[in-house]
Amino acid sequence: MTEQRKFFCRWLIPGTAVLLLLAAMFLCWQHLTSPRAVIWAGSDLQGDGRDGAVLSRLLETAKKNGYRSVDEVLFLGDYSSAYDTERSAEGIGIVCDKIRRAYALDADDILFLQGNHDPEDTPGLDSGGAYERSDYIVYLIHEGDFPAFADEDNAFLIEETAAALEAYLTEKAEAGETRPIFVMTHIPLHMSWREDNRYAAYLVDVLNRAGAAGLNLIVLFAHNHSDDYDSYLGGSCIYLAPGDPMPVPDAEAEYGTMRYHMTDLHFTYLNAGYVGFTATGEEGETRSCTVFAVYRDRVELTRFDADGVHNLKNAGTPGILDGGWTPDLTVVPGKVIIPLK
Repeated sequence: MTEQRKFFCRWLIPGTAVLLLLAAMFLCWQHLTSPRAVIWAGSDLQGDGRDGAVLSRLLETAKKNGYRSVDEVLFLGDYSSAYDTERSAEGIGIVCDKIRRAYALDADDILFLQGNHDPEDTPGLDSGGAYERSDYIVYLIHEGDFPAFADEDNAFLIEETAAALEAYLTEKAEAGETRPIFVMTHIPLHMSWREDNRYAAYLVDVLNRAGAAGLNLIVLFAHNHSDDYDSYLGGSCIYLAPGDPMPVPDAEAEYGTMRYHMTDLHFTYLNAGYVGFTATGEEGETRSCTVFAVYRDRVELTRFDADGVHNLKNAGTPGILDGGWTPDLTVVPGKVIIPLK
């Protein structure tokens, strides 16, 4: 055996071991530094964005800012303004087409929530309730289960929805669940001069108890993009963190009285991002989307407009029909880290 071959054989095994160790270290580093899942969210394909052009720009902005792939899309309702099954189904088709073009995902990779403009028999809507993934959970609350302008005659629907949500979240809390749970509701939970979510407290109370019990809850809403209903909270871009106060409608109040109570949150609360049109009027008003990167110990949340990263929360401004609340002047930058418990 030549000296060169002896030298080669002497170092072959140790060298291979070193290379394997380095490869293992790289894979471990990649595992710790790469998200386990990426989720894109938006809502309200209406107005001059109903053709999906704004949606396409938002998707491309997210890609240009590092999110080259996503695992799932959450769309929070209103695929048309027409209150028509065929028009809503057409809007769902537009969303599917834009998502497929941007991320090569199909309808099975998108959870479609019912909005107040979408008849419950619209083809393509997903069933309500929980969807458990390996690294996160999504829970859908359709508009039909939390209807706008509910009154004494159909308040029982929201009571049933709250009871089902509480049963599920209690089971998860007792099991020591640590995955983030994304709760999708088209109708918001906070008070606005629109006054169309009279029984939101039923759901807020359930979510607050579950958050206090240790669950990682991220609640997304839609709907309030067509006027300055939410101007006091930030209008088109709203984000509240656990511990923040939020006005919640008084379930016993009559319509038109604007009665509410302040509640400190035990969950993260934000609008998913309006992709059709906004008429909210605040400084920083924009059409946007949100992206959630789920890691082992945290969720990184970013809001994008068509040009890049946008504030998660705009500064609140007084509205013409505020109910006595003080505008929330806080501005939250476009990216936050939500620690997982």
